Amino acid sequence: MLFEIIMTICFFIIGASITSFFQCAFYRKINGPGAFGEKRSFCENCGHRLGVIDLIPVFGWLLLKGKCRYCGSRIPGRYPLAEAIGGLSFSALFFVSGLSVKTLFGAALCTLLIAISLYDVDTRRIPNVMNLLLFIVTAVYVICGGLTRRGLISSLAGGLVIPALIMLLAFLMEKKTGRQALGGGDLKMLAGTGLLLGTGLSILNILFMSLFGLVYAAVRRKKKTDAFAFAPFISASTFVLYLFGRQIGGVFFGDVWSSL
Repeated sequence: MLFEIIMTICFFIIGASITSFFQCAFYRKINGPGAFGEKRSFCENCGHRLGVIDLIPVFGWLLLKGKCRYCGSRIPGRYPLAEAIGGLSFSALFFVSGLSVKTLFGAALCTLLIAISLYDVDTRRIPNVMNLLLFIVTAVYVICGGLTRRGLISSLAGGLVIPALIMLLAFLMEKKTGRQALGGGDLKMLAGTGLLLGTGLSILNILFMSLFGLVYAAVRRKKKTDAFAFAPFISASTFVLYLFGRQIGGVFFGDVWSSL
């Protein structure tokens, strides 16, 4: 029991730290200097170099009560929130699957999903190299998983056919409404996640990510014309289905689950 608690805490720290690094790296990439530039982390408002306490994921923000200890300016709550989500995601991997191949791959998958989501939130676009890495990682997992012919066909359909259908639907919606339904980066991301999830779960992925997006829009009172990053909702839905896909798929598809 003690081992499980310690490992859960360790996974939380790893996930939160990875998320913190990506937030810092993307901020510097967008605003300069580069992620590995000469400058250490600094306050966005006063420019003061940050100390060890300031850089502790989640808890540093709590200890400082959400303010810079040098100038008193407010530190955006999105930073500790993202770190907490990253930490909890990694902890959930270990809690559900223990020390296993699924957990190790899930950590790699989660790292990519976090990176893609954060970059999309900051820039409203997803670099091709990130989607390519996601596709490669999921392809390796599928190949090494020793899938049956039926499973392989399902993965290919989830990674190629369903995203193509979504692209067609998005194109028709754009023609009708005059607004872009999904960006090209989102569609490429769905190809990578679809390859991982297969046909049935890819269909559920579309449903879940749409529901997550609608809930967010309702909570934030976003209008239909307001654009927002969609990668976080694809990531959240994919992660949930990766962990609990078998159980959720059984609820939705019942006896036909094995064929999907």
